[in-house]
Amino acid sequence: MTTGTVPRTDLAVGSGLAVERGILVDEDLTTADPRIHAIGDCAQPPCGASGLVGQGWEQAHRLAGLLTSGTPTGVTTGVGDVVRPKTAGVDLVTMGVCGSGRADDPALRVVRLSDPSAGRHLEIVVRDGRLVGATAVGAGRIGTDLVTTYTRQTPLPADPAQLLLPAIAPATSGTRRDSPSLIPDRATICRCNGVTKGDIRAEFASGATTVEQVAEATGATTGCGGCTDAVCGIVDWLRAGDASSPSGTASREDRFTQAKHEQDRAETGAP
Repeated sequence: MTTGTVPRTDLAVGSGLAVERGILVDEDLTTADPRIHAIGDCAQPPCGASGLVGQGWEQAHRLAGLLTSGTPTGVTTGVGDVVRPKTAGVDLVTMGVCGSGRADDPALRVVRLSDPSAGRHLEIVVRDGRLVGATAVGAGRIGTDLVTTYTRQTPLPADPAQLLLPAIAPATSGTRRDSPSLIPDRATICRCNGVTKGDIRAEFASGATTVEQVAEATGATTGCGGCTDAVCGIVDWLRAGDASSPSGTASREDRFTQAKHEQDRAETGAP
């Protein structure tokens, strides 16, 4: 058993940079030497380090903007607090404020759906029409949608309980509105590695016909893991040959929720 990380700071110390637990950096990830930056587990920003991959990707995005245009991209929150265990068989994601552990704040609204017999528990915490915290156990695609809503601060419906309804909604039949065929090729599927649906299709055409092969070729699913269901669905859809997939493929296509498509359309400007 191991716990945590130990930053490798020997090079920084030898270079005369300020080091405590990690290499000290400011909000723009700059060290005591303005020519040197540090990100990830070795860095110690003012807000602290979470040790989670999400914070590393956030820092990389911000620093890339600084190095290419002189302007940091986005805001380094330092929170990086979306936690999704990588353990097989553990369907859990949590983020932000915990409803049961919050301070008594009348501005916070907590909505829960707890079904221990089914191994399912959902909780969302809302403030001023925005999702500020959520926990999803045994909820599959709902957890993925909540991560998107939380990280992008998407406006919520008037009744936030609607976010939990897909967890108990019966399966519908008829024309599918959420087939991978509806996602434009330019839509980003894996945000960690910038992999689009078009990239996955191109690698599939080149012989990467399994999720593992697609991961090796593109890096998709190897970051936070939040895109795994989407990549599985696209690969199965491509194997089927068209949007009219056989029954064995439809179960994977179920993982494409309407919220996912709305997100993709918003990002790409697709009609």
